[in-house]
Amino acid sequence: MFDATFGLHLKTGKAWAFKEMLRDLWGQDSAATATTFFNDWYKRVIHSKLEPMKTAARSIKERLANVVSYCTHRITNGVAEGMNSKIMSINRRVGGFRNRNNFKTAIFFYCGGLSLYPQ
Repeated sequence: MFDATFGLHLKTGKAWAFKEMLRDLWGQDSAATATTFFNDWYKRVIHSKLEPMKTAARSIKERLANVVSYCTHRITNGVAEGMNSKIMSINRRVGGFRNRNNFKTAIFFYCGGLSLYPQ
């Protein structure tokens, strides 16, 4: 399927194929194999005429050590990002806090999983 799309010489199809190829990075067994895989992918993208993909590839290359560390540890910062998103929504909901203690209390209240009902 990728070969058929890639062979049509459509910019969108090529960009999509490059994106799908990069997904295989997450299945690599170690940081070393992930780095080798990425470098091969990077060479393909840089030699294409797709400037947005080149920009994305360069951005990933700058942070490659952080990206491939997933292949070693198999953990992400998704939980922390989710918690941060929830905290920012609390802050937006009330229009900011003038008192830092009130902000901490609101975070504990909304994120702490506390029940308001006695058991």
